[in-house]
Amino acid sequence: MKLILFIFILSKAVSAQDYKLPILGSSFVKVYKIETGHNDSPEALVYARGKWGTIHRSTHNAFAFDHNGERYLIDTGFGEGIEKQFQEMPFWAKLLFRYEQTENIKEVQKQNPKGIFLTHLHWDHASALEEFLGSDVIVDKEEYKDAFSEGRPEHAFLSSQYDHSGINWKFIKWTKKKYGPFKKYYDVFSDGSVILLPLYGHTKGSIGVLVRVSSKERIFFVGDSVWHASQIYEKSHKMWLSSCLTDGSKEEVFEKIILMHNVWKENKDIKFAPSHHYEAIKFIPSLKL
Repeated sequence: MKLILFIFILSKAVSAQDYKLPILGSSFVKVYKIETGHNDSPEALVYARGKWGTIHRSTHNAFAFDHNGERYLIDTGFGEGIEKQFQEMPFWAKLLFRYEQTENIKEVQKQNPKGIFLTHLHWDHASALEEFLGSDVIVDKEEYKDAFSEGRPEHAFLSSQYDHSGINWKFIKWTKKKYGPFKKYYDVFSDGSVILLPLYGHTKGSIGVLVRVSSKERIFFVGDSVWHASQIYEKSHKMWLSSCLTDGSKEEVFEKIILMHNVWKENKDIKFAPSHHYEAIKFIPSLKL
């Protein structure tokens, strides 16, 4: 009996340790959001356990942070060319993916950032890339290859947003060592303040960005792996039709949801920030003009 109890306690300890994301340094960065647009829809269209009577505000954001006096972005949200870009979509997609633009990121972020980290290359995350020519654009290599492939979904990847020859692409140099449950990671500044993590599924090269903002808090920007933070807490899919239209692999996406659920349980200092969940990211201060 004592042996069984010991094995049970040991297995629980190992399980908890597997999902613990270690602190790699003592540096912090301050994070801001830039809301470039939004759309409102019934929550039930967003995730499987959502309610038809509850309105979900989906925001289209970029996020900004400074490191050693240099500005960086996570995604770009909508740029000044979004209306023209949007017209390239198939007719049915233009009916489904309507939006209201609220800010032009170039008016808020006037100077070119040092770098732009892309959670993925879908149209609502990469719209302003060509407005920041000269900035490094950091992306997973598989994401880049898929975005330029002939078989890419034309309602999700708009190549006119990222086919300019002047874009300075930089592929993530993954560290092939485990970081908690992740098989690889990239410590961007080698100080633990910004860590890139693979979240493949929504697209072939989707990534998350884990940012340390204080000694007691980290923010995990998870892109479109989920659209509503409750998906992580409740282990819930996106609404089935929405997932079919936007997720590259529903199975991989759900694997990442389970992974993030376990990370959430074992890392109480981490707040999850889905790109399109207004309520989940409203605690992040806005970058003002």
